Amino acid sequence: MKDNKIIILHTFQDGLIFSAVADSYDALPDVENLYLFYAPDRDHKMQNLKDARVKIINNFKEYTSYFSNPEIDVILFYSLPYHYYYLFDYIDDRKFVIWWAWGYDIYYKQGKFPPLIPLDEMYMPLTKQYMLNHQKTSLSDKIHYAIPKIKYPLKWIIRNVFGVAINLPQKSQKEIIARIDAFYAPLDIEYDLMKDSQPTFRAIRNPRMHRKKDYELVLKTVPGNVLINHSLTYTDNHLDVFEYLRDVKIDMERKYILPVSYGLDGFNENPENLINVSCLNESQTIWLTKVLSLEEYNKVMDSSTHAIYGTLRQQALGNILRCFLKGIKVFMFEKSILYKDLKKKGYKIFTIEKDLTSESLSTCLSESEAMHNFDLYAKRFSQSTILQYRDYLEEQVTSKKKSNVIHN
Repeated sequence: MKDNKIIILHTFQDGLIFSAVADSYDALPDVENLYLFYAPDRDHKMQNLKDARVKIINNFKEYTSYFSNPEIDVILFYSLPYHYYYLFDYIDDRKFVIWWAWGYDIYYKQGKFPPLIPLDEMYMPLTKQYMLNHQKTSLSDKIHYAIPKIKYPLKWIIRNVFGVAINLPQKSQKEIIARIDAFYAPLDIEYDLMKDSQPTFRAIRNPRMHRKKDYELVLKTVPGNVLINHSLTYTDNHLDVFEYLRDVKIDMERKYILPVSYGLDGFNENPENLINVSCLNESQTIWLTKVLSLEEYNKVMDSSTHAIYGTLRQQALGNILRCFLKGIKVFMFEKSILYKDLKKKGYKIFTIEKDLTSESLSTCLSESEAMHNFDLYAKRFSQSTILQYRDYLEEQVTSKKKSNVIHN
């Protein structure tokens, strides 16, 4: 720590859900936050992330130097995809490393490595069949799988002959997982699954901090729009959701709204491919193909009284929790681990298989149901945990530095 101030280096992608978390870290007393983004192209423009706090660094050596800088106390990864693995070559043992798992980074394979948490199912039948019918083995995929066999000699040649640094990791995935000091995932079960699946996983649970907020429930009594999923990803299982909606009717003035502005793996990241196979009434369907600001997205949710999420894994949880704050009736597949977790916590949610009918979509949550969901989620914000989280960070940083001195 410098001048009794904890310095945190934030590592993130050009994603959509960064700023709200950063706001909480900026609220921590005696903490300096560095929001750095590496882009080799000097003319790089952020596509989705619009945040003035982010500093873009174009120099590779300058960027990686932060990860071994003795003044940095904490390194926070917002998701841990394969192309971040090389950064662990530069992280010294004095740093306290936190990983906020986003979902895809634990359920999808990373590079040549299998998924960290192997789920029995992530895709419903129609989505799975569509993926099989449209699966392609591209040249880039073939090159990707060949890289592990040649990366070390190739890396040596490039570094020593041409003097160019490239970002291929020296450490194995097991070593990287072992280096994580604290792990946060939205579902408690995901921490347990990591412990069961990864023998080198030793991280403690990173607590989620909350700032005190006062929410007010607006009770919805007149059926409005129906929000479907949150992205273009295959794991949203759009095609299977559509099948359950095939015989369902809603009033003509109501709309189905589908956010499809981003997606890691879905429909070749082209919304038209999904639009072309949709069975929804075209005149009643709104496709959100452009990224919306939080304010714009809130207006979409304010117009909605029902929401359907087809994910079987942890995904879109922030959107679902926002539904609880806004009195929106939520439907999910019964086999989803997210459905099971939320049901276990006591939320009043409904299944796609049994409850998704014309009648159910024509009735809003009752006042008692809406208030129950609202209270269950909003109560966590009744008091701030900012100071407790600051104490937690100081304790962990101090312990890390003491441990490193002892071992050296």
